[in-house]
Amino acid sequence: MIDANNREVAFIKQEIFVFLPQFEVYVNGIHAVTVKKELTFFTPKYTLEGTDWSVDGDFWQHRYEITGPAGSVASISKALFTWGDKSAYLTPRMDKTAV
Repeated sequence: MIDANNREVAFIKQEIFVFLPQFEVYVNGIHAVTVKKELTFFTPKYTLEGTDWSVDGDFWQHRYEITGPAGSVASISKALFTWGDKSAYLTPRMDKTAV
């Protein structure tokens, strides 16, 4: 991820040698959270280690919701009709009680 000044502010590193997909998220070069896929059969579910948030989603429609103890934190959706798989929208909830 880059900011408006084209500086890298975050990056995601995929762990290769694990049974289920796992990703390490770094913000400003510091490890922030580990995203782990849980074993489910019909809907994808991820946990965010280091937080009390979870991610639930619809794999076929590329829509995900990040939730915490106070409710929805953000939603993520894939941008349709783009070249490649690199476009997505993140919509944070501005209610400070959710974060």
